[in-house]
Amino acid sequence: PSAEHPRPVVLAHGTGGSQQTNWGSYVPMLKNAGYCVFALTFGAIPGAPWPISAIGGMTPMEGSVGEFGAFVDKVLAATGASTVDVVGHSQGTLIAGYYAKVAGGASKITNSVSLAPAWHGSKMLGADLVGEFARRLGIPDTSVVPICQACGQVPPGSDFLERLNAGGTPYVPGVTYT
Repeated sequence: PSAEHPRPVVLAHGTGGSQQTNWGSYVPMLKNAGYCVFALTFGAIPGAPWPISAIGGMTPMEGSVGEFGAFVDKVLAATGASTVDVVGHSQGTLIAGYYAKVAGGASKITNSVSLAPAWHGSKMLGADLVGEFARRLGIPDTSVVPICQACGQVPPGSDFLERLNAGGTPYVPGVTYT
């Protein structure tokens, strides 16, 4: 980090994304603008062969939140900064938001920028209907789409989103949101 940009920027990708596929243009753009930038791939399927192992955002999001939090801690330790700024895309907004609000990471984030945020879930490809039907049958959110366990956590009304939006908002006092 520099005096002009005192906080490192952590990039959080979307479902089926990764540090490479979501951020291939953003990393050099931000770096060239003087930012100290870090990206990770969270939620990859454990033990999967490459290239499947390079696809992130597939496993239950609570685990991805833990991976994200550990990565933030490594970035803070490596840079000496006390907080980070986060840029999240789609599922990445949920991971960073849950980390801040539910997992106690708010004190480590100053700014959170959301690109195509999924704060209230997604109805894409009928996910809301499938999710509601599965819940009525007692099927856990993470079991709705076996190859993408996180996909079952994105429909409106999922347990994950209910925890994130408890109190009516995903926002946390002290974090500036864009």
